[in-house]
Amino acid sequence: MTSTDAQEYESRSKLWEKSMKEPMVPIGLAGTVAAVMYGAVNYRKYRRAGMSTSVFLMQFRVIAQSMVVGCMTLGVGYTLVSDYVLKHRQPAKSSDESGSESSTYPYPWWIGP
Repeated sequence: MTSTDAQEYESRSKLWEKSMKEPMVPIGLAGTVAAVMYGAVNYRKYRRAGMSTSVFLMQFRVIAQSMVVGCMTLGVGYTLVSDYVLKHRQPAKSSDESGSESSTYPYPWWIGP
């Protein structure tokens, strides 16, 4: 393995590790690429229909900002649920069970003990 192959493998593994830690980053990047592609295709279509470029860009800006706000809301909601709801609703492991490390919680996570 050459040094460039090793560097490429290392950067791929770092990217994979970061995407596993923060799943909203690759989702956001994919959404950005999809929005740009959608805008490029629709620009050509609407340009033929006679819509001015400034009107198209204003509409596209509003759509892009709405998507950013929506993604931020989803990210905050995911963080709140994973940090505060799911961690506080985990079943307590009782020490009186005979050697069983994995106890099953009989109720869904939203129903408290």
